[in-house]
Amino acid sequence: HHLLSMTSGIYEDFSRSKTYDIEKVVFPESHPISTNALVHYFGELTSDSKPGKKFDYSNINYILLAAIIEKTTGLEYGEYLKQTFWQPLGMVSTEFGSLNTNQELLSKPYLGLPTQHENPEFWHDSWVLGAGGIFSSASDLHRWMLGINKHAILDSLYSKKLFTKHTSLYGYGWQIGKRQGNTYFSHEGGTLGYVCEAGFFPELDLYIVVLTNHTHGITEIGKTVNLNKEINREIQNIVFGKPYKKLPVPSDNVKISINGN
Repeated sequence: HHLLSMTSGIYEDFSRSKTYDIEKVVFPESHPISTNALVHYFGELTSDSKPGKKFDYSNINYILLAAIIEKTTGLEYGEYLKQTFWQPLGMVSTEFGSLNTNQELLSKPYLGLPTQHENPEFWHDSWVLGAGGIFSSASDLHRWMLGINKHAILDSLYSKKLFTKHTSLYGYGWQIGKRQGNTYFSHEGGTLGYVCEAGFFPELDLYIVVLTNHTHGITEIGKTVNLNKEINREIQNIVFGKPYKKLPVPSDNVKISINGN
């Protein structure tokens, strides 16, 4: 419960301090790491608060959950997800690990918005087990959210727990709020070269996915997340017949500015 609701007290993301000092961030490596070694690697971190005391988003929670899945099922994390969820749902374009994907169909990541095209350093996806490393498509993410909403993944009892507010805005791995006056379940995230937001309006059977393969650098990737969220909001305005604005398109010698950023 504490891991899923982000109330475990574990330090945020991959930083060894709360200051996000770039020198203290734990970066994945290009070589693979075993799940056991990964858990022990982050096991060196100390907790920020006692479990259950407060919400504090930490991707390390997902790493521990993935390790629990492997320990209890005897399967590798990606294989368990494929057999249990992706294949039954017909998610044919979803894999764990970039090296397992169809390279001809994989969108290549780029850094340096607005106009540069640099390739980010390769990170082996085993370093973000449970917290990232899954490659998918907009249509497959639609199938995933549709399956959740129609109780094809979890029955109604567990689906209710999934979307219960365990903190002010968070359920189990989903942000819970309102958009356009309707209930909206969503989550955003990203890494170097990739950012996405996926969300749906359960009562309206409406699903929106926004993917990008071009981001700012490591110190400014939050700007790309904000830009992606802005794109999503404008799509929602269009769908609901509300006034919308055209978003800036990168061109030579032009800087993107979203909400003053």
